Amino acid sequence: MIPQSRVTSPRSWAYCRLVCGSRIGRALLTLKVFLVVYLCYTTSLERDSSLSSHGHHAGDRSESTTKLRSGSPLLLSITMVVCEKRAPKALVSLKSAVAMSRSKLHFYIFTDSADIRKQMKEGIAAWPDVQSGRVMFSTHDLSYPRGEDTAKWRNLFKPCATARLFLLNVLSEVDSTLYIDTDVLFVTPVESSWRLFQKFNTSQLVSMTPEHEAKEFGWYNRFGKHPYYGATGLNSGVMLMNLTRLRQARFTAGNKSVSWSDYIVWLYHKYSDRIVWGDQDLLNIVFHFYSENLYVHDCTWNYRPDHCTYWPAGACSAAEANRTIHLLHGNRAAYHGAKWRIFQAVYSAYEALPGASIVADASALAASVIKSIDGMTPLPNPARCDKAAPLLKDVFRKLSKRTDRGP
Repeated sequence: MIPQSRVTSPRSWAYCRLVCGSRIGRALLTLKVFLVVYLCYTTSLERDSSLSSHGHHAGDRSESTTKLRSGSPLLLSITMVVCEKRAPKALVSLKSAVAMSRSKLHFYIFTDSADIRKQMKEGIAAWPDVQSGRVMFSTHDLSYPRGEDTAKWRNLFKPCATARLFLLNVLSEVDSTLYIDTDVLFVTPVESSWRLFQKFNTSQLVSMTPEHEAKEFGWYNRFGKHPYYGATGLNSGVMLMNLTRLRQARFTAGNKSVSWSDYIVWLYHKYSDRIVWGDQDLLNIVFHFYSENLYVHDCTWNYRPDHCTYWPAGACSAAEANRTIHLLHGNRAAYHGAKWRIFQAVYSAYEALPGASIVADASALAASVIKSIDGMTPLPNPARCDKAAPLLKDVFRKLSKRTDRGP
């Protein structure tokens, strides 16, 4: 006789299915939740790893790709166009970026000259930070839209200057870049400039600084024959460019919706007889009509001879108030000749940095600049911008107190 305890009735089978099925269901649900969480976590890690390695991966939103994270080896990109005889000046500019940073850097250099390409490669390759792998660089050919007169675009203002308007098509894998003219020097860390990207709202594409603060000295409001941005126009020597957004943006040309590049071409043909300053004029026209897509940074991020030539009325108020200059822009050939010898004094100190000194601390560079300024011979009739000597010395004294080159 089979013991009663081992007899399985239909009711007991039903109870087993109910209890066991419930337990198995809960276990399966728990397993599914765990797998989803795990996949999300690993995907996040892979994305963060990609951003840490590449810094500006195409297609990612600028809010994530431009953010500096503590301890992150984020790759910052700096772009410039180098033509004619500007290679020596361009090398000094890029050397200042190396000296004023600790993040990884990638220089994107555009040129149409094999000789300049050779000069830039030989000059940069010898730097210790390049040999260590912290700094990378690449050279690129100029690119203009198909069907356009390349020679006319190339010489619209200064040779090759308009190439900056179309670099987004060449740098198709780069999300964001800091564009600088060849006569721009970094006075504070590159990371500080890069952080301006974090101030962009969701619609802003580009950042530039006003051409002037005081309307009585403005060129655009006094002489411009085409639309321009704001009260005094924009200067394009320093530009933060979210290339991903620029590639995605649409503009209205007549009754058509067009890309950034097509819009630039359309504006050129519409206003060509009124354009004087080439690419800068075109950028002013763009942001006259699309002001909501521009972030404006103050003149400390693009301090030029104009800011001390017309001092005090035309001074850069933010620089004077905060005793700060982030980037020094020596346009008007200010680094050469006697008209703006204060700019020449600063430039000569940067130029004198040998390759091995690029890794030196900021205080050595600051001391060299101050010594160069103090070494200027007093003149009975001070040269233009000599009055800016106290400001620049204050700026570099602040730099000498830095303990590193980072943010």
